[in-house]
Amino acid sequence: MRDFWGRHLWPAGERRWHWHLLPPPEAATRLVDAYELGVCPEVDAVPAGWMHLTLLSVGPIGAASPTEMVAAVAERCAGLAPVRLTLGPAYVARSGVLLRVAPEAPVVALYQAIVGALGMVESASFRPHVSLGYGTRDQADDSALQAWLDARHPPPVEITVSGVSLVDQVQDLQARQYRWTPQAHVDFTGPAAGTPTAGRGSAP
Repeated sequence: MRDFWGRHLWPAGERRWHWHLLPPPEAATRLVDAYELGVCPEVDAVPAGWMHLTLLSVGPIGAASPTEMVAAVAERCAGLAPVRLTLGPAYVARSGVLLRVAPEAPVVALYQAIVGALGMVESASFRPHVSLGYGTRDQADDSALQAWLDARHPPPVEITVSGVSLVDQVQDLQARQYRWTPQAHVDFTGPAAGTPTAGRGSAP
């Protein structure tokens, strides 16, 4: 694992627009409590209140109009149906500890929809994940940390994603965390999977 902050340093004082999926507070708390990363010196554990799945980093504040972004994303995404996902198990990645997200396909499709709505270019490296902790240092052997995660091994947590959030995000190096201020939320208003819709052969 590598030091996360040394390789992802923002310019001092910069704020950036991000589109996030935010897990329900109770789900985030269950995962944070289960893995107990706060006692592991090799990672800066993400508090439950700041757990997120980044869909897109748009760029510095001022690079885009939030009103126009929200309108474009709402036009493209508001009719989508809520998506059920599972978070976990956790694993050691290149720069921190991540939670697997399954299934990945609907999250990738949502990412592509937002990128398309904003006229941006897709990244071939996008893969859905949720960070549980950020690496504090470079280390060659992660086996002890992975063993810590495997020993806890809570069952994956199911969540329902019912919308996407636009946030004004900062990199708080003193706290060694990302913080943000919510700016807007686009709800998914389409019928959930398995919900009957009116049509031929349906009851009036």
